[in-house]
Formats: sequence, C-alpha cells, structure tokens
Amino acid sequence: MSTEIIGCADVSVSQPLPYFESPRASAGFSNPAENLLEKPLSLDSLLITRPSSTFLIRLSGTSMEPSIPDGCILVVDKAAEVRSGRIIVASLDGEFLVKELVLSSSSRPFLRSHNPSFPDIVIQEDVDSVVWGVVVGFAKRL
Repeated sequence: MSTEIIGCADVSVSQPLPYFESPRASAGFSNPAENLLEKPLSLDSLLITRPSSTFLIRLSGTSMEPSIPDGCILVVDKAAEVRSGRIIVASLDGEFLVKELVLSSSSRPFLRSHNPSFPDIVIQEDVDSVVWGVVVGFAKRL
C-alpha cells in the first residue's frame, strides 16, 4: 500500500454546497426535491472539525476494503484521540499505513486490516512507530 499526502485542510476557501435534509434520497425511484432545499452545507464543515490539525492523504491499496475503498482521500485529524478501534494513519519504520488500531492489556498493540486477505501487524518495541492521526472521514469520487 502506498499513500500520497494531498495537503493540509484549508477551510478559508470553503465552498458551501446545496444540501437536502428531507426527504432522504431514495436509491430506487427519483424524487424531485427542489422545493425542500435546506441551508447550504460545506463539505469542509461536515468533515473537518479542527482545520489546524487536519490533513488529507490519498489511500492506495485494498487492505482496508470494504470499509475504506482504494483511491479515496482520507481526512486525518492529528488532534483526535487515538484509542483502540479507531482507524489511524501510522508510520512503521518509515512506511505509511492506514489500519485499525487494536489495544489490549493482554497482548502487544497491533494494526488490523479490514480486508481478511491481509494479516495483522503486531507493533514490536524495536520498530520506529509514529501515529500521524486518526481517520475521521473520507471522500471518493464515483
């Protein structure tokens, strides 16, 4: 898996987009909702709560599928609480990884892929490891 840092979040150039709160979009038949337009919604405000500690990074690889698809852009918050069960961006011996962090009092911490074809990675003491942040959202163009 490889990653590409896209850049830091810049909410000063935020562009609010039209947002339809109700009714919900149907996956079946179309439902014209022009008269139900709610206040504009900015994707920045939806995905980024702390702009100064947020960066974007592109995911490359299938180890987190089906939860997070290959090629999506991850929204990563460096100030979010790192805890077991959260998906993190980490560096192990200089290699960037996106995995679920698993902490247990009975074993060493490890990183779990959501794709069962990939093994867990146990974090060894002699490995240079750094948590860069917690994945708080992602975007993917269809």
